[in-house]
Amino acid sequence: MKHLKSKQFLPAIADFTHAISINARFKEAYLQRAKAKLFLREETELISIKDIYSDLLKAKELGEKEAFYFLWKKARTECYTRKAQLTGKEEVYCLDYSRANLKRFPSQINHLTSLLSLHLNHNQISRIGYFPALENLITLDVDNNKLSYLPANIHQLSALVELNASFNQLKALPHTITQLKNLKALYLRGNKIERLPISISQLQSLEILDLSLNSLKKIPQGIENLKNLQVLYLFGNEIPEAEIERLKVKMPYTVIY
Repeated sequence: MKHLKSKQFLPAIADFTHAISINARFKEAYLQRAKAKLFLREETELISIKDIYSDLLKAKELGEKEAFYFLWKKARTECYTRKAQLTGKEEVYCLDYSRANLKRFPSQINHLTSLLSLHLNHNQISRIGYFPALENLITLDVDNNKLSYLPANIHQLSALVELNASFNQLKALPHTITQLKNLKALYLRGNKIERLPISISQLQSLEILDLSLNSLKKIPQGIENLKNLQVLYLFGNEIPEAEIERLKVKMPYTVIY
């Protein structure tokens, strides 16, 4: 850690590697080695993104929560577009298939188990039969499509931190969405949602919830139990103002629009 703080990145990487050789489940050593590699890459580009993500994914697998933050922020780098030819040999961490006139979920991503960030926004996708086993996926953006539902197996995206399904045709959500224990941001603006799952209160990591411009007529049950919720958007629904005022009293630390 002294080497890392003094920007001696190569000795720091060597020390963290030695620590890992002693204890292969030393999650903080994987995290700090990833940081050292990241800083070294910014200076010299000697380290590949794959090496950095490999350590972060291992730290995440071992339960290091800070690794989620780094993966979330870095998943947008080196993003493949639809024009890039995927051979199946490379490690792919980010795919940007936005505005590609897609009408169906791209099946060619099914084997990309290291995928961290997937952008399918502004397409014509009307149906997703099921989500592939993308257990490392942190960001999923499917806004501005024609989806009338989300697959029930969405809970398999267990690492998901951010989900944007705004401006679709959703009327409800699968109850399995409440099993996404790492979800921090859920954007559902501009749909036709009439109700939320009763178990919505299980999303205890949720910090941002956007339900604006939907068809809600009452405040979804259990929302007041989301103790970490920082911002809640409810405008553009048919919820009586008196109900919203009561909710503000129950959730004094949540900004409610």
